[in-house]
Amino acid sequence: MAKDALNRANSLTKHLGGYNGVEAKVGAAKAAGMAAIAEALHRIIDLVELERDKHEIQTELRDGYKGCHGTVFWDPAVEEWHGRVTGIGDDVVTFIGKSPLATIKAFRDSVDDYLEAKGDG
Repeated sequence: MAKDALNRANSLTKHLGGYNGVEAKVGAAKAAGMAAIAEALHRIIDLVELERDKHEIQTELRDGYKGCHGTVFWDPAVEEWHGRVTGIGDDVVTFIGKSPLATIKAFRDSVDDYLEAKGDG
């Protein structure tokens, strides 16, 4: 599902002329006094980048780390990725990150901390 969203986002960006093309359209819309169009185009860029970040994180979580996997979602209210480690039974282990790299690191750190606490680390 996330890969479909990423493909749609990439297709839309390509259709609009790539990132530079979309950025140029944002600038032109602003210059022409079309703030609503400029805002919509800017939102497209944000959504494409968000889908790419989500795909990068989900690929890492799906591949797993030390036998654990995870799920993640974006919370726009605080602009953070929130995730949960899966594959550990009924225990609840969560992680948070502001960027894909920080989120992946938080996932791995959470797994390491969990395994250490369980005596498996």
